[in-house]
Amino acid sequence: MNLVVLDLIPALLSWEGRDLSEEPDVAPEAAHALGHLFDAFEMIGAADARITSSFLRRHLEAADLAGYFDIVVTSAEHGPVLTARVIRRIIRTAAPKEKGIVITARPGLAADLRASRTAVAFTTHEDFESVIDDVFDIAEGRAQP
Repeated sequence: MNLVVLDLIPALLSWEGRDLSEEPDVAPEAAHALGHLFDAFEMIGAADARITSSFLRRHLEAADLAGYFDIVVTSAEHGPVLTARVIRRIIRTAAPKEKGIVITARPGLAADLRASRTAVAFTTHEDFESVIDDVFDIAEGRAQP
């Protein structure tokens, strides 16, 4: 597996308790974690269609994180929110021969992805950096996705 799809909100960026016009809270040690992942994987940042990819990229650039993503997309072409099916379509469009590993902080999405046999590394916004080992363990076959 050479592809990682990061469900950007709320794993990396969080507006919890804030208006979308404000700057998001960025996960602690985000650049460190993304640097490790970017060196080994193609990186796609994804989010629900309620916000645009240019909006996401602007906030990623403000946090000096945009350079870690090869592509930033939303679910707009496939449905209003990220679902297991939408993420599989994003993976198939970006890298048809790859299965990919999805990083998410949404428990329901993680469960749906696992049910559809998609590799998942579950994290939280506060503990984002810990996801590095999980992703590498899945990619190298040391852990079940």
